[in-house]
Amino acid sequence: MTDTQFDKVYYESNNYEDYRFREPRYHKMAAEMATLFDQLKLVNKESRILDYGCSFGFLIRGFQELSYSNVCGYDISKYASDVARSQNVEILNSPQGTYDLVLAMDVFEHMHDSQLEQFQRDVQCKFLVGRIPVSSGGADFHLAVSRKDPTHINCKTKEQWKLLLRSWGFNTVLHVNLTSFYDSDGVFCFLASK
Repeated sequence: MTDTQFDKVYYESNNYEDYRFREPRYHKMAAEMATLFDQLKLVNKESRILDYGCSFGFLIRGFQELSYSNVCGYDISKYASDVARSQNVEILNSPQGTYDLVLAMDVFEHMHDSQLEQFQRDVQCKFLVGRIPVSSGGADFHLAVSRKDPTHINCKTKEQWKLLLRSWGFNTVLHVNLTSFYDSDGVFCFLASK
């Protein structure tokens, strides 16, 4: 995975048509997640939250609109990071640190296992929430849209992802089903805790 793969052309074509038009969807997701987090008493509005692989920062902006004051992002793409910064989103130069909660939405499938291991060494958190396209047991992603993206390089089943999360010290791995963020045959949506 390199920065140059995720340039302006990537965000205006590929699976995205034009990624900029997805912002309302991410704001809705932030609202639903905030309700879930509040119900489960996971974090509060002052908690330190990292959106790892934040792209344009849409999810962060959604949380900011809900008065979350300590949400930041990290993305390998200089282009996406620059777009997010232009919208007054705090983008870190390095994700290294300790967080109350980390969001990893549609990012792990873009990373080799060695990069995932680096992530788990660099980023410490009690809670991890993620969405990952998965295989249903074959050699490729279950969903055609996931197979279409040439930057999707890490294909695992849900069980393989759960084993990896457990090897990182996450004792509980739950499937999450909200209106805008839900588990399916082709997608693993999860909440993991240590």
